[in-house]
Amino acid sequence: MSRTAKPQNGRRRFLRDVVRTAGGLAAVGVALGLQQQTA
Repeated sequence: MSRTAKPQNGRRRFLRDVVRTAGGLAAVGVALGLQQQTA
């Protein structure tokens, strides 16, 4: 089943996960920064 899958699909999925993780960390950093500013 995965034998016909192209390796680029896996790389694209990996990049998507990296972008999602980076976005999550950035959101947390912004949230913490706003909390520190308002505190």
